[in-house]
Amino acid sequence: MIDILCYRLLKDQSFLDIFVKNKTRLWKVSTRAKFDDSEYWRVLEMICAYHDKHKTLPTSSGLWNFVCLSKDLGVTEAWNAVLKEALNELQKMEPVRLKQCSDPNVLIEEVITEGRIENQKFIYQSGVNILIQGPSQLDEKGKKKNPTGPDDAKRFVIQELSKDIASASNEYEGVWQENSQVVAIKLDEYLNGKQKRVFSGFGQIDNRFVMRLGKTLVILGNSGDGKSLFTNSMIYNMAAKGERILYNALEFSVDETWEALAFIHQRHLRDRYPLPPKATWMRHDAMENPLITQADINNMGAILTDYANGGVSGPIDVIRKWTLDEFLAYYEANDPQRHYSVVVIDYASHLRLDNNFRNEGERQAAIDNICSRLVSWTHEKNKFLFVTPAQVSKTAAKDAVKRWENSEDEVGESGYTLDSLYYGNALKQDGDLVISVFSPEDLRKKTPPEMLVKCHKHRMTESFGQIVLNVDVDHEYVYDGLFEPLKRTVMQHEDDDDRIDKGLVRG
Repeated sequence: MIDILCYRLLKDQSFLDIFVKNKTRLWKVSTRAKFDDSEYWRVLEMICAYHDKHKTLPTSSGLWNFVCLSKDLGVTEAWNAVLKEALNELQKMEPVRLKQCSDPNVLIEEVITEGRIENQKFIYQSGVNILIQGPSQLDEKGKKKNPTGPDDAKRFVIQELSKDIASASNEYEGVWQENSQVVAIKLDEYLNGKQKRVFSGFGQIDNRFVMRLGKTLVILGNSGDGKSLFTNSMIYNMAAKGERILYNALEFSVDETWEALAFIHQRHLRDRYPLPPKATWMRHDAMENPLITQADINNMGAILTDYANGGVSGPIDVIRKWTLDEFLAYYEANDPQRHYSVVVIDYASHLRLDNNFRNEGERQAAIDNICSRLVSWTHEKNKFLFVTPAQVSKTAAKDAVKRWENSEDEVGESGYTLDSLYYGNALKQDGDLVISVFSPEDLRKKTPPEMLVKCHKHRMTESFGQIVLNVDVDHEYVYDGLFEPLKRTVMQHEDDDDRIDKGLVRG
């Protein structure tokens, strides 16, 4: 298909708009190493370079002259001969071949898929070569000159797969005055729902604060303020509204995260399936401290059956990938089937760093680099809302408590500022949306306990200022006391109670 696309781009100026929309992806797929590398991939790369300079598509003769006269493309005389032959072959293309794919959108997607396949075949074959080759010689510092063995092969494959071709983008370029129709279309999309919003499930936030795909949300707080508590509650709310979640659980294990979500789900079915608090369940010991009854076990079985049967419509894919490359590779492998609309790393700062650092400043710079890559990746993909909690500095935490204790009214100077972030100019400067959670001791002692949530950055939306949310300690769930809590419809059939009456395993 790559030869058909090159033919169309060189012959048909009507392809210009669809080419511009997909140019970044086409350039990436044309320049990636391939197992079976046709000369037409280089032709496509030259077409992209021609458009960069002239803002239009070339003819065959125009591309030839451009390549011959351009000194910064690094084109050899040998490749000039290959280009000339390739352009001549395109002129001889049979009409029946051109009819194989006439839709420009389908053609471009098939070419990108073809390029990704060849690139990944090259990566896997290179990984095999690294895997089976003999011991590497050492350099003067005692380090291997070339990667060898299973660990190096795995590392190579993961790193290369994480550089996969960018997904489709809605980015535009051009003169503002010449694109008024695009502005009209975008404004209309806000009204008809095509510019998709992601709702947090907290009414006081959602009434003013807009979160969209392609944006980043940073949640600031100190240890004990409830960042993960707030994050898990929000993720559950999003999934209940149909969002498709990828959750990289680094603060708590995968099974601990699953358990937390199960008790949150039980809260919304507590009238039918009451349970003792999660803390009671954790303290249970069959011999020394029996606290959980058979009725409790049956009710928990019903809860598990309910969400397994669709009681929460949006899937929450919980994983634990400790390096950024492994995480990005997992996303690329699974997003085509799962179509994630929300991506969470709890926390981005917990991702492992490759190097040893001489001081804390170097370590913080490395964390900042990871955060910068994640923000850029989110903006480039433009397919999901990216969420990550972030720690505030010890000084900021102490100052926040001191201001709270000295405040004459409880809603005065409280919580954190944007500068409270412990690490990362990337999250502070490049992140789109930043909020904080703050839970001083006297708020935690209230009935019900309270949490202050404050907006610090609201790019392309409106600040919700500072609000108060309530905390259900028994279920480890944050909810908006000014709005009705989420209600769930039990998905199981009435006779499911009999099916699970012998315990959790059968539920």
